[in-house]
Amino acid sequence: MKICDADSHAVEPMSIWQEYVEPKYRAGAPRFIIDENNIERLVIGDTVMAPGPFPIGGVGTPGGLTDPVAARSTTYAKAYPGGWDAAIRLKDMDAEGIATTVIYTSIGLFFGGDEEPKLTAALCRAYNNWIADFCKQAPDRFFAVALVPLMDVEAAVIEARRAMEQLGLRGVMLRPNPYAGRPMHDPAYDPFWREMQGLGAMVGIHEGAVGNIPFAGAERCKKHPGVENPGFLSFAMSHIVCHPHEQQLAAMQLICGGVLEKFPTLKVAFMESGCGWLPYWLHRLDEHLEALPSFMPALKMAPSDYFRRQCWIATEGEEADLASVLRFVGDDRVVWASDYPHFDCKLPGSLAWCKHAELPESVLEKVIYKNAAALYGF
Repeated sequence: MKICDADSHAVEPMSIWQEYVEPKYRAGAPRFIIDENNIERLVIGDTVMAPGPFPIGGVGTPGGLTDPVAARSTTYAKAYPGGWDAAIRLKDMDAEGIATTVIYTSIGLFFGGDEEPKLTAALCRAYNNWIADFCKQAPDRFFAVALVPLMDVEAAVIEARRAMEQLGLRGVMLRPNPYAGRPMHDPAYDPFWREMQGLGAMVGIHEGAVGNIPFAGAERCKKHPGVENPGFLSFAMSHIVCHPHEQQLAAMQLICGGVLEKFPTLKVAFMESGCGWLPYWLHRLDEHLEALPSFMPALKMAPSDYFRRQCWIATEGEEADLASVLRFVGDDRVVWASDYPHFDCKLPGSLAWCKHAELPESVLEKVIYKNAAALYGF
């Protein structure tokens, strides 16, 4: 069977922010400083990004946060080189039997918060140009999605069109969090959804658990007197919470807020949050439409039916309830992703789950390739 990794990541070389960013904006491009606790911190513009308890290099390395000593010593420059070296990435793909991979950003997960919109737009253009060049090194195996500055909807529309039509990218990535304080179903976004629908390109909703953009659990990660840990939630608990909860919020807004009714061929995928939450959440949305129809006047069918018509979700493959998710939403709505080369990527052996997944061969073939091909338009 052919295999597609529907969500891997670049770990962008820091040099690209000087080589690809327009000269006017280079002073505000991403860079690192060392804080008073000797922790590497990312700075964008004048904003020091919200810290973690470790340098972010460990995040860009398979298993990089497992060992506490390595987690605190792996700087960004020491992250796993498969994040930016095409030859190493291809070697890893061959070892895993992966035919194609779809690449998402790492540094771009920090965009969308306090930085200046025109700077963010310039950084998105720079990243999109770089990742398009990166993919040219193996154009039949590397595909990528673009970044857009959604806090400026007009600029996001322009950049999405350029990325799809001129650079050949396969969709855009959005954080599920509020941009400029707006929820995803805010009518201000309608021109962007209309453009993506017209382009026939997918929107990948992808949480990051980083940066200065509001995300679930972050407000509970403040230090408290007399408490030794970083706050009410540790990094582990914050990461556990924000990925599925922010995706649940995004799915609710896009469906119950009428976006998918208004744009019936818009393609949306929910990445890197697991898939086990989906049946419960869609059932809950369906029940609320039945009980509170006057509060969702835009909907003309059940929320779960909108998902089955227009949405996909990524699984890591080892999830115990994968088979029940496939039964609930359909076996053409789930894709597989490794999260390569981030800390939770299992390398080697990312596809070991296939041997005991107990899925019919025709279904497994869809999950590990055909569904991604439909989503990204291979």
